[in-house]
Amino acid sequence: MIDERVMLAVLQSFTGSFLLRRSPGQVIPLAGISLDDFAVNSWSALGLSEEDVLELTRKLAGMFPPSASQDSNVECAGTPLESVKQVLQGWKNGERLVVYESSGSSGKPKRLCQSFESVQQEVDTLAALFPGIQTVIAATPQYHCYGFIFGVLLPKRLGAVRLSLPPLPTVISGALAPDTLVVGYPDLWARLQPQPETSGCGTVCLSAGSPWSESDMQRILGFGLNALEIYGSSENGAVGYRRGPGEFTLIDYWSRVVSKDGKEALERRLPSGELLYCPVQDSLHWTGERTFRPLKRLDSAVQVSGMNVYPARVAAFIAEHPLVRECRVRLMRPQEGRRLKAFIVAEAGAENRVLIRELKLLCKNGLSTPERPVSFTIGARLPVNEFGKDADWEI
Repeated sequence: MIDERVMLAVLQSFTGSFLLRRSPGQVIPLAGISLDDFAVNSWSALGLSEEDVLELTRKLAGMFPPSASQDSNVECAGTPLESVKQVLQGWKNGERLVVYESSGSSGKPKRLCQSFESVQQEVDTLAALFPGIQTVIAATPQYHCYGFIFGVLLPKRLGAVRLSLPPLPTVISGALAPDTLVVGYPDLWARLQPQPETSGCGTVCLSAGSPWSESDMQRILGFGLNALEIYGSSENGAVGYRRGPGEFTLIDYWSRVVSKDGKEALERRLPSGELLYCPVQDSLHWTGERTFRPLKRLDSAVQVSGMNVYPARVAAFIAEHPLVRECRVRLMRPQEGRRLKAFIVAEAGAENRVLIRELKLLCKNGLSTPERPVSFTIGARLPVNEFGKDADWEI
């Protein structure tokens, strides 16, 4: 299932994001280029240097490595297709893994390895949720777990036409059509306003990555569109689904289990019969043997100076200050340091320098040394990624 076109789609997505970061707000020369044209276009025509090409090829090699401990040795190539051929050869001759990088919403981003067997099982099982789909529109990055499974592999499995469009409500509104699946995320659906002629067309609006509010989901259904939300994570892939407000249903190969220490977990049965034990990232309220509602994210500890600290708890402590509207705390990137950092959205009228001084004093008096953020950033809104999930920020 993973062939040149699959890797080209991922590389095209990597390249688009790279160009957008380098020239935010500018017209990207990649926009509108078909996968076939992208494959044979010269890298230099996209304004990319040899160093840029190597960086992009290494990203692709990191997602499709020969083994969990080794990336492909890549060289600078003249076209994207030549870059893909290098990586694909090493992948085919290796362990056939797919490696995702988590969003790092609870700390340092992690590389998460999945076997091709488990990825294939996921796509084959999910295909049954989309009968009659003839076109799949990917409006999310295709190098993340969600975008890769639903925006690249699923259309291949369904034999559907695959399109990649920017996640702009006006663009997606014009693309709504019968027998079409749009791979999106909650913020896109919250801003979507279908054109009169496309309301009621039955497009399947897919969402994942962060919780889709039931009111926004009901709004999509009110337009005569179909809604489908996937519950899962980069660690476990797709776990459950729902087609409207209410409970999620476990995907067939998952089962609810309890570990020896009494903690709730999930168990996945692979096609080989092997059982994989997987901790859950959220507190789940089970309404039946195979139906559930996510309640809240479980606290994730990070290590600071050899001590376990909980960024969510630190953020809640800081948010008690009357001039703090919202707060997020996370571990610094390796190049930034080894302590916690905080991002603050202040109430109107707060003077930034004074507020930071007060917050440092508050933390000194109320938190242990490892728990105290050593960097405070104040901004108008909390940083989020393409899916509306908490994202990192530079200090």
